[in-house]
Order: sequence, then C-alpha cells, then structure tokens
Amino acid sequence: MPLFRRLVRAGVTNAELKELIPFLTVVEKKSGDIIFDNNKDVHIVLNGRVVLRYHEEDPLEYQYIAQYTPGNVIGHDTLDGGMSIMGQVFPIVASQKCVLLQVDKEVFENKIWKRTQT
Repeated sequence: MPLFRRLVRAGVTNAELKELIPFLTVVEKKSGDIIFDNNKDVHIVLNGRVVLRYHEEDPLEYQYIAQYTPGNVIGHDTLDGGMSIMGQVFPIVASQKCVLLQVDKEVFENKIWKRTQT
C-alpha cells in the first residue's frame, strides 16, 4: 500500500504502526453497495474496485467520474480532490467484492496523513 510505504519512509516505526490498529476497521462490501453515506470516515481500498457515480436529478441517469483501486483513499479532500464527498456523488462497489480499511477522518488526518507530509 503506497500510503503505508510513505509512513515507513517518513520514519514511522513498527511500534507506531501497531498503535494505529485500534483505529482501523476492515469493511467488506459487495457489488452495488454504497461505501459510505456520511462525511466522518476515510476508506482505503485494500481489494476490489470502487467507482464514483454522479447524477444530476434522476439517480438512475448517472455517469462515472472516478475509479478507485487498491491503495486509493476515498473521502479525503486532498487525496481524492474532495470528489467522493460532493453532493449527488456516490462511491459504489464495482467489483464482485471489495475490502476496505475504514478510519475516522480526524484520526486519518492527524495520525496518518500528517505523518506522510514530513
């Protein structure tokens, strides 16, 4: 995972990585599931594929505006340009199955993302 490689390159120790474990939740979704419906969590794709579906008025008339594969982060303003949290945009599982790592957005920002920026 590129994000965790960046943590290691930033000097985060194995002990510090282990301290993150209580904040991480593995989430399994199936084809057609919506990844989240709130703005509180960040998801890291571990396995599978997620697409962003955008619609203007009729939810059945949509277009795909982005795709996320293993290693991509969904729900973080910097890492996905804020696209996944825009109104009328839904992150939908496109593969048969998808495994994600869920983390509270504040925890992600302060304990993971900021550490990769050093």
